[in-house]
Amino acid sequence: MDIGSGYWKKWLSKSLDWWDYDDDDDDKVDFGPPADGRTTLLEDSVNTDSSLDPGALWAGSGNTPFNFTISENESEGVEIALKAKVRQSGIEVPYDPETDTYIVPSGPQDAANLSSSTNLYRSAWNFDFSVNGDTDDDGVLPDGSRVRLEFDVDKSVDVDYRTIADLSFDDFRTSGLAASSPDETVFDGSQNPSFGFIAGLFPEHDPYDRDDPGFYNIRLTYLSAEDDDDDEDDDDDLDVVASVEITVNVIGAEAYQDDWLV
Repeated sequence: MDIGSGYWKKWLSKSLDWWDYDDDDDDKVDFGPPADGRTTLLEDSVNTDSSLDPGALWAGSGNTPFNFTISENESEGVEIALKAKVRQSGIEVPYDPETDTYIVPSGPQDAANLSSSTNLYRSAWNFDFSVNGDTDDDGVLPDGSRVRLEFDVDKSVDVDYRTIADLSFDDFRTSGLAASSPDETVFDGSQNPSFGFIAGLFPEHDPYDRDDPGFYNIRLTYLSAEDDDDDEDDDDDLDVVASVEITVNVIGAEAYQDDWLV
C-alpha cells in the first residue's frame, strides 16, 4: 500500500479495533450501507427543492445530506455536522461511526477517483459542513453566536489545527465559504483541501500534497454569545454549545479502489 510519513503510527494509534474484514471478498473492508447521518434538525436544514431526494445542502445541488457526523445540542436548538466525500461524485465514502473516520483517495479530482469531471488542481476529496443555529421563539439568532472551522495540517500521528474561519454566525454565513437557507438560520458549505486558503495554512517545510496519503482532522465548533463587556477574542468568555470532529483517512488511490470499495 502506498503510505506517507507517519501513516502507520497514526493508523495503529487510532484504528486497532476499527475494521471488520470480509473473508469472502479478498479482505476488502465492508462498513455496510452508508450511514444515514441525519437528525431532525439536519433534515430541516436541507434544500428540498433540489433535484435530489430527499434534498441537498444549500451549497450546491450535488451535495447530499447523508453520511454526516453530527453534534446536536437539543436544549440550545443547535446542530452542526461534518463529513468527507469524493469531490463531485455523489458517492458516499466508507465511514466508521465508531471513530468518526472517513476513507478517501489521494490524488486529484478525476474519473479514476470516481469524480464526474476532472480538475487536476483540486484534491480528490472534499469536506462538507452544516450549521443549524440557535434561534429564539421568533426565529432570530442571538447576537454574538460564533462558528469556528479548523483544519489539521499534520498528516502524522500529531494534530496541528489551523483556523479556516472564526466568525459570528452572520459573518460566516456571508463570508463566501457557505450558502444559507432562505430564513438565514442555517448555512452549509463544501470545501477542498487544495483550495488556496486551506493549502496555505500548511507550513512551508511540509506543504499540502494531494498525492500524499495521511490523516487529517477537521473540527467545527459552535460557540455561545459573549457578554457585551467581554473581549470577543477571549475564548475564556465563550461557551462551547456544540463541537464535532472527524478524521479523514487519505489513502493511495489504487489501494482505495482495491481494498476499500466493496
